[in-house]
Amino acid sequence: MKYTVLYFSGTGNTWFVADTISKEIGDQCHCYSIENSELDFQKIIRETDHLFLGYPIYGSEAPEPMKRFISALEKQDNPLPTSVFVTEAYASGDGANYLRDVLEKKNYILKNSLEVKMSNNFYVPIFIKAFPVGDADKKEKRHEKARNRVETWVRQILDGEKALKKIYAHQKWLGNTQRKHIGDYIKKVNEALYADDSCTKCGLCVRLCPMENIVLEDKVMFKDQCASCMRCYHACPVSAIQITAASQDLKQYPRYKGPTKDFKFVWLKK
Repeated sequence: MKYTVLYFSGTGNTWFVADTISKEIGDQCHCYSIENSELDFQKIIRETDHLFLGYPIYGSEAPEPMKRFISALEKQDNPLPTSVFVTEAYASGDGANYLRDVLEKKNYILKNSLEVKMSNNFYVPIFIKAFPVGDADKKEKRHEKARNRVETWVRQILDGEKALKKIYAHQKWLGNTQRKHIGDYIKKVNEALYADDSCTKCGLCVRLCPMENIVLEDKVMFKDQCASCMRCYHACPVSAIQITAASQDLKQYPRYKGPTKDFKFVWLKK
C-alpha cells in the first residue's frame, strides 16, 4: 500500500500535520509540498493507493494555491481513496469536507477528513482580535495535542476505520457564512500590505511568496494577487512587512515563527 501526502502550508501549521502523518505511516508514505515545481504530481498521484490532501483554512475556504492545484488535477480512471486534513485557528464549519464534490467529480473519493486546531497566524489589525498565539509553553502544548490527534486519526485510517467528519446543518451554515466574507478580508489584506522603512531589501519575501505577488525594485512592492497565506508577514527577519501601521507594535501583534522552536520553511526549494 502506497500513501502520498500533498499539502500547502503558509507558515508551517499544515506542514507540521503533513509531517506527522508521514512519520506515523512510515516508509510507505511520501510527503510533498504542492509548491515543489520539480515534481510531476500527476505521475505521483497515479502511482499512489491512498492520497492525503492538506491545507490551512481561510474563512472555511481553501487557499488559492490549493484551489488551483485541485482544479488542475487530472480525473482518475479508477476511484482514488482520499483523505483531507485542514488546519484552523478555532472552527471552520465544514472546511475539511466542502471540496468533496469538486474532488469526487475527478474520482478522488473522500474517505476521511480531519480539522486540526493550530496556532493562529491571522492575529492582525484588520481581522477579529481573537485566539492569539500565546507564549511558548502554550503553543507547545497546543501543538502536542494536535500531534496526538493526528496520530490517532492516521491509526484509524490504517486500521480500516471510517474517520470522515460528519457535517451538521449549523456547521454547513457557518462554513457558507465565512466563505461569503473571506474574499473581502483578503482584499483588505491586499490593500493594507506594505514594507516599512526598516526593510533591508533582503528579498526573502519575494522568494517565499507562493503567488509571485511581491517584487523588489527600489523597494518591496506588492501586486494584487495576495492569497493571505501570511508567510511574508511572519517570515520577514526584521518584521518590516506591515498590515496597516498598527502591526508595527510587535508586543500587540507578535509574528508567528512556526509550530516548532527550530522551524524553517524546510519544504521550499526556492
